[in-house]
Amino acid sequence: MMKIIDKIIHCIRGRGQNPGNLIIPGFLSWADFNHRLMQERARADRSNTQFTLVVFSFTTPESIKGNHDRFWEILGSVIRERTRKSDIKGWHGKENQRLGIILPETDIEKSSKVISEVEDKFQKTLHLLNFHQIPDLTADVFLYPTGRNQAESASGSAGHLPSESHPRDVSTCPSNQQTA
Repeated sequence: MMKIIDKIIHCIRGRGQNPGNLIIPGFLSWADFNHRLMQERARADRSNTQFTLVVFSFTTPESIKGNHDRFWEILGSVIRERTRKSDIKGWHGKENQRLGIILPETDIEKSSKVISEVEDKFQKTLHLLNFHQIPDLTADVFLYPTGRNQAESASGSAGHLPSESHPRDVSTCPSNQQTA
């Protein structure tokens, strides 16, 4: 009986379940997200287009660790608000807690705008909810394929992409493969 209820909840909430069983509506599980990432990569190869993968993570200071899940929920809500319906959102990686967004037909420059908007809205929302300490939000950006856009910067704090780094191929991003 419990398995049936879990399946129903899983479907209703958008299958956005991370390893810690936190469900964020509209976010794919890490396995589903990885599958969609490979589909998008194949589509980009076929249509000679590019996409950007943005992976958000944060570190929570020890003094506010009790709010860790709440921070993920807020970040998920902000990401849903600041992205297009065509953007694919989900948990990235089985073991690490990271939220990913696949931005089809988007270059580094356009993705930096999304990152800035997410970071700003995340901080404002936490302040409105009277959180006095906030987690350190970071974003890694991966461009696929790398040769089509010469825009600089690929990884760094959300909204602040350092100019000394270069776009990285999605195949170099942290493992999103299922482990045994």
